[in-house]
Amino acid sequence: MTISAEQLTSILPDLRAVSESAVAHLARASSLRSYRARAVLYRAGDVADGLYVVMSGRVIVRRETAERSEMLHTERAGGVLGEIPVFGGGHFLATAVALEPTRCCHVPIAVVADTVIGQNAPKRRSLATYSIGEVVDEAPSGLFHCTVMRCVPGVPSH
Repeated sequence: MTISAEQLTSILPDLRAVSESAVAHLARASSLRSYRARAVLYRAGDVADGLYVVMSGRVIVRRETAERSEMLHTERAGGVLGEIPVFGGGHFLATAVALEPTRCCHVPIAVVADTVIGQNAPKRRSLATYSIGEVVDEAPSGLFHCTVMRCVPGVPSH
């Protein structure tokens, strides 16, 4: 199921600072995913495949070990999941589970890279190879704020 640029902007108002063409590109390349209560969105150790924007419902993010399960945070509509591994590279660090019927907009990692770093970036570089300074300098401010600013304290916004 697809999502419109208007739906995406309504759930993430900071995207209004991003060009209409970039938001349209994000929306076209994204998909809506539905999860029943207790369904896993992703598990710790899975390769990061993109950002998960919570459209409705509620998601809990937990770090699990053999001995215990530690709640890190919950997200409701407008919450963005997966920023750390998407921007840092690698695997999801925790497990995300729907607490109730939930709908998420999944934005593939390649689309995040194109939108954040820009269409003119060298295609051979992954998003993770950019320094935080390069992302700050090149990212459209709305998308940057919706994602990186939530997980990298002390980074100045533009």
